Amino acid sequence: MESLHDKVEAEPTAVKRQFFKNYLKHTLLQPVAGNFDERKYFLTALDEMSLLECELLALIDGSDQGQVGSMQKTGIEQYAMVGAVGRLKARGFLIASQGSFTIGGGADNSLREIVQVSPFGRRFQNFCVEP
Repeated sequence: MESLHDKVEAEPTAVKRQFFKNYLKHTLLQPVAGNFDERKYFLTALDEMSLLECELLALIDGSDQGQVGSMQKTGIEQYAMVGAVGRLKARGFLIASQGSFTIGGGADNSLREIVQVSPFGRRFQNFCVEP
């Protein structure tokens, strides 16, 4: 609880503070029953994630899957999106497959990647992001 309090206190964005509140609410409603490491991982991941990563995870979860190159947000560079997707994959929250692959010609295959939320990512989404 003290760790959660410190994270909430240090968080500057209201949206992420709400996600921490969701985490607390779900922790109280669903006490730890053998999944302490997962809960701790969720809290650490939520603390380290950018708001962009949280928004991308919700966007992909809502659409079932998406191509990285088609994900856009006003004012955000396309390769910031690529980086956010990469961090979500590294956390185990996204599953990726290559939609098509080009060799040579200067094409960027990272933009052609197809991503979807993993079952682990869906648990994170349900526990931390959804009210």
